[in-house]
Amino acid sequence: MRLFSLGTGVNPAYVAGKELDWGYAQWAKPLIALMVDGMMGVADYQCARLLQQRYFRLAPILPERIGLDDVDKIADLVKYAQDVDIQGAVAWLTRYFSTSQH
Repeated sequence: MRLFSLGTGVNPAYVAGKELDWGYAQWAKPLIALMVDGMMGVADYQCARLLQQRYFRLAPILPERIGLDDVDKIADLVKYAQDVDIQGAVAWLTRYFSTSQH
């Protein structure tokens, strides 16, 4: 079994501030985002440990937080995608998915 995981990009996430006296409503949005990112991190970690060199994830870090439905950022996403170094992904795909390996 081999797994190539293609992500939509990793959004930088953090909660700014030293003393946040927020209630449930203020914490809901950042906590949900952090939990979703955390679940992906756990899945990535588990796949990497189980499959080792037979697993590769391409999920570049985005320079700014972009929502999955933010259509105004499409041009920015295209530029970010063009700047991603995919040589490692291509080498992995060539090694594990080339027709000569079958």
